[in-house]
Amino acid sequence: MKKITEKTCKKQNKEKKLLIFSIILIYFTLFFEKKQVICYNNFMLAKISPSLKRLASKFDKPLYIVGGYVRGMLIDGVPSHDVDLAGPITSGEFLRALSETGFTVRAESPRTHTVMFTDDNGAKYEFTSFRKEVYPEGGGHSPEFTEFTEDIREDALRRDFKCNAVYYDIKNGEIVDPLKGVWDIKYKILDTVKEPAKVFESDGLRLLRLARFSAELDFTPTEDVIKAATLYADNIKDISGERIYDELCRMLVSDTRFPYSDKAGHYHSLKMCQKIGVLKYIFPEISLGEGLPQRKDFHKYDVLEHSFRALLYSDPSVRLAALLHDVGKSVVYLRDGMYHFHAKEGVRVARERLSALKAPKRVIEDTCWLILWHMYDLKVDEPDHDVKRFIASNYEKIDRLLLLKEADIKASSVDLVLLTVVRWKKLIAEMQQSLTPLALKELAVDGEDLEKLGLRGRLVGVTLKRLFEMTLDDPSLNKKETLIEIVKNFEDDFA
Repeated sequence: MKKITEKTCKKQNKEKKLLIFSIILIYFTLFFEKKQVICYNNFMLAKISPSLKRLASKFDKPLYIVGGYVRGMLIDGVPSHDVDLAGPITSGEFLRALSETGFTVRAESPRTHTVMFTDDNGAKYEFTSFRKEVYPEGGGHSPEFTEFTEDIREDALRRDFKCNAVYYDIKNGEIVDPLKGVWDIKYKILDTVKEPAKVFESDGLRLLRLARFSAELDFTPTEDVIKAATLYADNIKDISGERIYDELCRMLVSDTRFPYSDKAGHYHSLKMCQKIGVLKYIFPEISLGEGLPQRKDFHKYDVLEHSFRALLYSDPSVRLAALLHDVGKSVVYLRDGMYHFHAKEGVRVARERLSALKAPKRVIEDTCWLILWHMYDLKVDEPDHDVKRFIASNYEKIDRLLLLKEADIKASSVDLVLLTVVRWKKLIAEMQQSLTPLALKELAVDGEDLEKLGLRGRLVGVTLKRLFEMTLDDPSLNKKETLIEIVKNFEDDFA
C-alpha cells in the first residue's frame, strides 16, 4: 500500500511540474507574440503613405487596411502594391473625405459599397464599407444583396480565409485580428473565416482561390477545408469562364508570386484542383487521364500525372500548353484504345475548352499550335531539310516549342535524353552560322524589289516564298543581285 502511494505521489508531482511548465510556455509564447505584433504595428505605420494617413484622420471612426497588404507585411515585411481598405464608414462619407484629400475617384459601386481611387503617384486603392452579404442558392460569386454594418467581426466573416481577414487601423497604428488570422499566418495555415461548408457553398470561386493561395503563400489547408471544398466542388459551374481563366492563369505562375511561394506551386495548385474535384469541370479531358496507362519504356506516370509533371518542369511562358499538351489522349484512348493522333484531337479539345473560358484568341491559337506540333520529330527521324524548313517557317515560335518539348520529355522519364531538343538546337546554330534567312524579312529582296520587276498581287507573295525556300537549301543565294537574277529567269508557269 505504501509503495502504491509513493508511486502515485511521484506521478502527481510529475504532472504538476508538466502543467506549470506548460503554463509558463504559453505565457512566454503569448508575451513574445504580443511583442511581435507591436513591432509589426510600428513597422507598418512607417510604410503607410502620408496621404493615406491624412485620409484616415478625416473620420471619427477607424479606417483599416485589410487583406493581402497586411498579410504580406506580416509574412516578410513587403506589402502588396494595391491597397484594400475597409471601415464602418458609408461610401457616401468616404467619397466626401476623398474630395478633401486630393485622391482621384476612378469608379464606385453603391450596390457593393465600394469605391476605387488613386493618389497623385498612381497608386491604386479600393475601399469597401463594412458589410454583411447574402448569397443566392448555388455558388455564384456575386452576393444577392449587401447590408452595411459597423461590426468588424461581421465584415471579417464575409471574407474567405482567416489570413485575409486581418485588419490594420491606420489612425491608431495597430493590428486588429477578430478571427485569429495572425496565428494562421504565423503557422502557415489556410483556414476559412467560418465553418468551411458555409464559405464554399455560397461562392464557387473560393475553390480556386483555395488552390491558388495554398501555392502562392505555401500554406497548408486544414482537413476540414479540403473536405468542404470537395463537397461543394460542383459550385465551380456557377462561376463565369472569365473568372476561372483569370484564376487559372494565376495558378500557372503561383510559384513566382512571392519570394516565399511554393517553388512547385504551379504543380501543386493544379493537383489541388484535382484533389477537391474542380478540375473535372474545367478540363474534364485532363482529369480523365487519371489511371490511363502509358508505354512503360517511355513513361513513368499515367496520363494525368504526366500532364502535371510537364507543367512542373515547364518554363512560365509555355505552362498553359504544358498542362494541355496531352489533353487529347483520354479522348482517343477511350474511343480507340490507343493514343494515335492525340495531338490533333488535343487541338480540338483545347480550342473548345479555352474558348469556353473566354481566353484571348491569341492565347488559344498559340496554345493550339504548340499542342499540334509537340510530337513533331519526337523520334529524331525527320530529314534535316524538312526540320530546317519547319524551323525557318515558324522561327518566332520555335524557342517556346523547344521549351514544351523539353518539359514533355522530362515528365516522361528522367532517364530520357533530350534528343529532339539537342538536334534542333544544333540545326538552328548551323543555320545561324551559315546566315540562312529565318524569316521572309531576312531575304535580300522584298516586295518592292519584285514589283520593280513587274510582278503584281499574289505573284509577289508566291515568289518571295519560293525564294525563301531556295535560300534555306542554299544560303549563299541570299544576295540581292543573285535573287533578282533568279526571278528574271523564272519560267512563266512558276506562279
